[in-house]
This record gives sequence, C-alpha cells and structure tokens, in this order.
Amino acid sequence: MRVSRVEKLLLDTIDAVDYGEIYSVIIAPEVHDLNVDVNDARREVIETLRTGKEISILVIHQGEPAYMEIDEKIDDFRCRKKHKLPTK
Repeated sequence: MRVSRVEKLLLDTIDAVDYGEIYSVIIAPEVHDLNVDVNDARREVIETLRTGKEISILVIHQGEPAYMEIDEKIDDFRCRKKHKLPTK
C-alpha cells in the first residue's frame, strides 16, 4: 500500500505502543510516496483517516489495531461509534 510520511509514522507508532491506546488521530492529506506492506486492520485505519474522519481512540493489542472509536453526530446527538477491526 502506498502511504504518506505521516501515515508511516502512525504505523510505526502502532508498533511502538504494542498494547495500549492512541488518542485523537487525524491526518492531513499528503502525497503517498512510500510503499509498505499492511494487513487488513492497518489498511482500514489508514482508509478511515483518508476520508477525513478523526479516530478518537485507536486501541492496540499485540502490536495491531484492535478497534477504533469515532465521534459522530446522529440526529443532533453526539455519539461515539466503536468499530472492531479485522484480526489475523
């Protein structure tokens, strides 16, 4: 997958966290000039960020994204949707 420099830094941060959480993840659009191998969970995180959404909480388990929480507004109610990511 072709990724930007900042997206690559996020992938490296996921590796460094191993078990834990990353907060308020949002990435501005950049040129995708790096080629990296990613699994389905990492691809889904990157693709979500590319839509302009902010991931409020990205939970990391065993060095991989396990689920993400995204704040949304539905019918004038503030909501936080939890989205489970694919596992190996």
